[in-house]
Amino acid sequence: MEAKKKLLTYAGLKALEDELENLKVVKRREIAQKIKEAREQGDLSENAEYDAAKDEQRDIEARIEELEAILKNAEVVVEDEVDFDKINIGCTVKVFDITFDEEMEFKLVGSTEANSLEGKISNESPLGRSLLGAKVGDVVTVMENSRAKEYFKGMDETLATKAVPAWLVQDAANFGGKVDRFPTREEIDVPIEEHLIVELYSK
Repeated sequence: MEAKKKLLTYAGLKALEDELENLKVVKRREIAQKIKEAREQGDLSENAEYDAAKDEQRDIEARIEELEAILKNAEVVVEDEVDFDKINIGCTVKVFDITFDEEMEFKLVGSTEANSLEGKISNESPLGRSLLGAKVGDVVTVMENSRAKEYFKGMDETLATKAVPAWLVQDAANFGGKVDRFPTREEIDVPIEEHLIVELYSK
């Protein structure tokens, strides 16, 4: 059975390659020295330093094996070739939580790179699966069997009081919405410095 491909951005691939090199070149040498020094203390039967060093060595080797397996089956997402007409891996997405009146920003990545503390969500997560491939004209609704959940109670009333951007079509009664078109530059109310984007891609 063919191993499942691990989707990675270039940044994610580089981070894993750097970690693997550090483990093989630096950490292996350090732990070998620790074991050598612990052996020199004599009796190993009650040598806590030796036991701790051997445990660390096992952890290092296990991580090296894990990284090698990931990199062997890695499939790199070329972000410069991503179709920005729809949400893909590598895209940075902004969503607005109407219930908590809070805007959130995150990057959609493969499961290997996912890290909620860094604002990276997996394409295999429930939210990631819902957003992946979404584009202008797509309708997003809450599933019928989920509407009774505590999170969605009273949301229809909340939605009715919220101002909706001109480029969105809201269907509060059915817990749904539609991206009718891309917003114009004037309709984007968050700070954007276009020259920084140009500078990034010109490097």
